[in-house]
Amino acid sequence: INFDCINIVKTSKFYNVYGESAYILYYLFSYKVNSGMRTGFPEQAKNKVINALLDKKISYKIFENEQVIEEKDFKKLNNYDKYLSKGILKYKNKDKLACLNEKINDLNETELNELLDIIEKYVSKC
Repeated sequence: INFDCINIVKTSKFYNVYGESAYILYYLFSYKVNSGMRTGFPEQAKNKVINALLDKKISYKIFENEQVIEEKDFKKLNNYDKYLSKGILKYKNKDKLACLNEKINDLNETELNELLDIIEKYVSKC
């Protein structure tokens, strides 16, 4: 098992990702990370997940019965650490963002437009 790539473990018709790598899938797909730092996805989502990892240049290995059945190593181009940092940040801020979203939904139109103007100073306009 490598720590600079996502180790994906096939179990029946499901794929599991353990440890900090689960945060990368949370970042990319908003897959729920449980208290044991594990996430997963059904067999039919495999191509979507793998295509995203390839697109983002994130190294991965897929294990079945403790054997590597598929892998991609981007070597020096590997963006594992970059997306791990983004995933941890998104996960740590999820409760705060949910709370802010609730409060934003309670704003009147004028307040909402004022807030959006401020936000758009920091991020590109939608």
